[in-house]
Amino acid sequence: MATRPANGGPAYHTRQQCRLRDRDNRMADAGWLSPPIFTGTEDPSLWLSNFTNYAAVKGLNAAQQLATIPLLFRSTPANWFATLPAEAKDTVEHFRTTFQATFVNDPAMLWAKERDLYSQKQLPGQSALDFITAVQMKARTLNLQEAQQMRIILGGLLPSIRSFVIQRAPATMAALTTAAKLAEQTISGQQDQGINSVLLAELHSIKEKMEKMELKQVPQVHPAQPVSPPQYMSSYQRPIRYIRGSNRGSRSYQPRTPSAPHQQPRDPPPSQNRTSGQPTCHRCGEYHTHSSSQCRAQNLQCFHCHKMGHVIKACRMARRQAQVHK
Repeated sequence: MATRPANGGPAYHTRQQCRLRDRDNRMADAGWLSPPIFTGTEDPSLWLSNFTNYAAVKGLNAAQQLATIPLLFRSTPANWFATLPAEAKDTVEHFRTTFQATFVNDPAMLWAKERDLYSQKQLPGQSALDFITAVQMKARTLNLQEAQQMRIILGGLLPSIRSFVIQRAPATMAALTTAAKLAEQTISGQQDQGINSVLLAELHSIKEKMEKMELKQVPQVHPAQPVSPPQYMSSYQRPIRYIRGSNRGSRSYQPRTPSAPHQQPRDPPPSQNRTSGQPTCHRCGEYHTHSSSQCRAQNLQCFHCHKMGHVIKACRMARRQAQVHK
């Protein structure tokens, strides 16, 4: 189960890490001012200088320094110290010589550091002073001259700052730093003004678009047209209706002859066709001839007399009652 120290540091999972946690807690309780831990990625010369100052402040003798050094190593440096022969770490001087030969003066590491230093560039959010300070700290471990450091800094500055600094032609590191800071402040003010102008232009375009949208959404008002009252047609003004002729293939249009108001047109008997005099069926009342056994109304019930064999259209009782009412 992972444990976490009281100061909110990383969790410890192994027994060795638990011992390191207890050691760190004891050092914190004792009020010790310990140098930073060395994992191999830090500046070795800077770490060695900090350890020397720490030992002088605490008054550590040679034996105490040799006992404290392995407690400050992590990862690769810890494994390297564990594999050192006894004669390489029996005294503080022997340890310093071996440490500098491995981490400080190693040709492969020096070449890698110099390559990284020449390829270092200023980041967009990084200030010019922070970039110059970082380059100076790395150049000190390589023993680079001030002229070399200035060339590295000029090559790594942002293009806008670099052009301003080159125009000033600084001869010293202090002049270069001052010119870079001045260029940074000038460019920052110009960028703020440019951002404000861009924002104003965008707001103006948005305002124009909104005005166009409002004009498109306004409905067009048409003048009100007078509403004419409904017109009713009499039976004499109704349109001519279509009357089917005797010949089914030909169609003719005949005007409707109005009848007197007190007379009602009498319907012809269902047994005779209205136009051609063709007899109709006494069961269904349709204008075609067929036998009684083939009529569709043979098995239907009349809704008027409730008898089977015919429909209300051909019902004699309904026809007689209609004539009596007339």
